[in-house]
Order: sequence, then structure tokens, then C-alpha cells
Amino acid sequence: MEKTKTEMLTAEMEEPTGFSEQAYTKIQTYLDNMFASIPPTDEAMRLKNDMYCSMLDKYNGYVQEGANGNEAFGRVVGEFGSLDEIRAALALDTTAAPMAECSPVGVTPERKKQYDKFKIGQAVAVACGVVLCIMSVFGYPFYSEYFTGIAEEEPENFIFGLLIAAGVFLFVWAGTGEAKYYDVTLPEALRPGVSEERMAEYRKFLSVRQMLISLAVALFVVTPFTYVFPFSMVIMPILVAVGVAILIVVGAVHGIYSDVRTDK
Repeated sequence: MEKTKTEMLTAEMEEPTGFSEQAYTKIQTYLDNMFASIPPTDEAMRLKNDMYCSMLDKYNGYVQEGANGNEAFGRVVGEFGSLDEIRAALALDTTAAPMAECSPVGVTPERKKQYDKFKIGQAVAVACGVVLCIMSVFGYPFYSEYFTGIAEEEPENFIFGLLIAAGVFLFVWAGTGEAKYYDVTLPEALRPGVSEERMAEYRKFLSVRQMLISLAVALFVVTPFTYVFPFSMVIMPILVAVGVAILIVVGAVHGIYSDVRTDK
């Protein structure tokens, strides 16, 4: 009975003992070259993923039957369709020439637009962070006059620290946000055969990770400035403990997604 896509993905992720990584890379490279002239639509990426899983399954089967690596690879390639047949399956012009320029394999135009939008937001966040840091310094003489109600003494120091922490939050947010677009900036790090559902789940986690790491660092920055409050000896360790706990949990959860990227 033919294996389901989920079963094939599971087989791909669990490399049999004795099989070299080179064999898996050879199949992936073959498909990369075959799909290089095909627009990277969602349908094309699904077809490429399905072909990878099927070819890998057949390759493993031939090797287990006694064929060497080159023989198994040749038999697998011979059983699958040509580029014209793939274009026909995707309702593309079989006489079309290769695209002169396109997004990296596996990256759709929509995904590229999302990344471009993020880069704009990243620049805005850094600019706002710089403004906050400047305000914290040049506005310092006025804080004691306008914020006397928030602390019994030296309220200007807390406002100074709060603005610095806000600026650092934006800097960290802008820096860690780049990781969400690993499939655009570092496509070679994406493990072949990863399901779209798994990738979507990982991207969602990276968004949460971006906010939590930014928050943890901001807490560390603002903690020393809470000495102006009456219960600062209680507040400080609590803030530090919360920040450390966030980093530990985020790091542990990130390790769960080692199946998505080769560099993690």
C-alpha cells in the first residue's frame, strides 16, 4: 500500500543507520535543479516536497535491496517524470525558457513581500529606539520636575532607565525578528521535506520568541533603576527572575524545532 505523506515525512526525518547525508543531499540537489525554472508557487513547492519524499523512500528501498548509492539514485531518477511532465502537471508552458530571475527555491513571492515589509518595520523600530535613548539623556533635567509623583526620590533616574529599556526592547525586537525569515535569508538551512504545517508552527513560535526575548532584556535593563521605589529589594529579584525564566523557557522550546533547520 502506498505510504501517506505523513509517513514519508517521518521516514525522511529518521535517517536509517548507515546512510550518508550525501545521498539525501544528492536527491535534494537534483530536485532543486529541476525546479529552478519553475515559478515557486505553493503548488510547485508541495509537488517538490512530495517528489522528495517519494524519491527518498524509493532510494532507501533500492539500497536495502543491495543496490549501491549511484545505482539506486539512477533508478530513482529514471522512474520520475521529466521537466516537461512536471510543467504539464502544474499547467505551465512546457516551451517556456528558464526564468532569468526569481525568488530562492521554496520562497514564494508573497513570503518575499512579507520579508520586505518586515525590513521596513525593522528600520522604524531601530529609529524609534535611537530616539528614546536620546530622549532619556537630553530630557533628564526635566524628569524630576514633571514626574515627582511616581517615586519618593530621584524619579528622574527611573524615567531615564525606563526610556533606555524601551529603546533596548526595540533594538532587540528588530534584531531577533530576522530569524522569522530564515527561509528567505538562509534557504539552505531549511531541512528538505519539512511539512508546511511544521514550518508555520515554527514561524509562529519565532514571533513569540521575538517578543519574549525583547521583554526579558528590557526587564534586565530597567531593574537597577527600580531602587527608587520603597520595595525595590523585592522588585529587583522578581524582575531578574522573570527575565531569566523567560530566556530559559524560550531556549528550551526552540530546541524542539531542530527538525526544521540544519543549523539549529
